[in-house]
Amino acid sequence: MNTSGGPGGQQDQPDPDFIKMFVGQIPRSMDEAELTKMFSEFGRVHQINVLRDKVTGQSKGCCFVTFFTRKAALDAQNELHNIKTLPGMHHPIQMKPADSENRNGEFTRSQCSESFIVNIQLENSAAKTTDVSG
Repeated sequence: MNTSGGPGGQQDQPDPDFIKMFVGQIPRSMDEAELTKMFSEFGRVHQINVLRDKVTGQSKGCCFVTFFTRKAALDAQNELHNIKTLPGMHHPIQMKPADSENRNGEFTRSQCSESFIVNIQLENSAAKTTDVSG
């Protein structure tokens, strides 16, 4: 069931069966606008949340993306996961449903830094214990 009310009669909420996707291996330099443009090729994007360091505000090289439709999310995953490598990256995009997100909307360090973001280098041991949640 689509909710009308957005510009041009477009739905303003995602379909009930939407999938929130976790995306790793994106350049730290890419912002929400650039990511929206890239993901829009697969369907209308409802929300993008770039994960950032709480102190510096620098991107951690991963994000969550929610499309308005489940089909768009799956199309993006089929075209990008382990296939497309973005400029400046050494490994292809990693994209999977964010089903391991916990109730508080937090994620484990392994979801971003260890499993997906090979290019993140920890500068000191204090950084290893930094809370990396949203």
